[in-house]
Amino acid sequence: MEKVIEFKSGRIVLNAKEGCTILYLNENYVIELEDCIEQQKILKDNMPDGGHLLLIIPGKHSTITSEAREYSTNNPMNNKAVAIVSNSLAQKIIVNFMISVYQKIKPGYKIKLFSNKDKALEWLQKQK
Repeated sequence: MEKVIEFKSGRIVLNAKEGCTILYLNENYVIELEDCIEQQKILKDNMPDGGHLLLIIPGKHSTITSEAREYSTNNPMNNKAVAIVSNSLAQKIIVNFMISVYQKIKPGYKIKLFSNKDKALEWLQKQK
């Protein structure tokens, strides 16, 4: 059964009908360190056995502070897989940097950037 948890920077949909957990981030929002800590706490408190299949959809024109980015990249969660969907060049540059750091911290960590939600969901379902 789907469960929606709303918070300052967006919302998390647990047990989404798409077969994964979805993190929607607000549009025109600057994600601060406190936001990252709050998001990770919600995800950890609702972690299914084996971790989330997590789909992240940043809002248009949203960005992340350097402190929040550093926290996120240095504290990857134990998810089965993470797919991030973005069409923004600025977001793609940040996400690609974060992915490269994740791969150094946790080799083999399944995380991938997509321009299309359907392709991201298709990839996530293969990671079960």
